[in-house]
Amino acid sequence: MIRALLLLLLTGTAAAAAAPASSDWPCAQRLVPVLSAATYWPGPLPDSAGAWRDDSGVVAAVEAASPRSVAEADGTQSLTRFLEAVPRDKRQGAAELLFAGLLEEANRERAAVIARIEEIARRQREVAAIIARVEGELNALPSDADQAKRDEVVQRRAMLIRQFEATRRTTRYQCEVPVAIEARLGAYARALQAEAGQ
Repeated sequence: MIRALLLLLLTGTAAAAAAPASSDWPCAQRLVPVLSAATYWPGPLPDSAGAWRDDSGVVAAVEAASPRSVAEADGTQSLTRFLEAVPRDKRQGAAELLFAGLLEEANRERAAVIARIEEIARRQREVAAIIARVEGELNALPSDADQAKRDEVVQRRAMLIRQFEATRRTTRYQCEVPVAIEARLGAYARALQAEAGQ
C-alpha cells in the first residue's frame, strides 16, 4: 500500500501525464498559456485595440470588470452600461477596446495563477521525494531498533503524507481558476458583441 502511494506520489497522476506541454502542469485541464482573441472575438481586432489603455473610460471599465472578486453578472452589467453610454456609431470600436483590455487582463491574471500552480507541482514532487527518503529510512531500521526512533520516523512520514494530500486537494481547486477566467472572458465577449451589434 505504502509503496503504491509512493509510486503515485513520485510519478504524478494520470492528469499530470495528460498535459505533456509542461512537466510542472498537474491539472487535468489542458495547459493553454495564453488566450487568443480569435477564440472569443469574431474577426481580428484592429491594430488600434492595443491602445485601450489610452482611453481612461475604457481603463476604468476594464478595471471594474476584470477582478475575479467581481461577480460575472456585475462585470457584464458594468461593461454594457459603459457601452450604452457610447454613441451607437462608435460602439463597435469601444467594444473592441474593452475586449482588448479584458483579454490582456485575463492573460495577465491567468499567467500568475498558472505560475502558482506550476510552483505547487514542483514543491509536491519535492515532498514526494522526501516521503520516499523517509520511507527508505523507516524500512532500513533494524527490527530491534529503538521504538522512540521508529515512532519519530513514522510520525514524520505521516505528517509529510498529510501535507502532500492537503496540497493536492488545494491544487484541484486551483486548476479550476484558469478555466473560470476563460469562461468569464467568453461571457464578457458575448455581452460586448451583443451590445455593440444593437
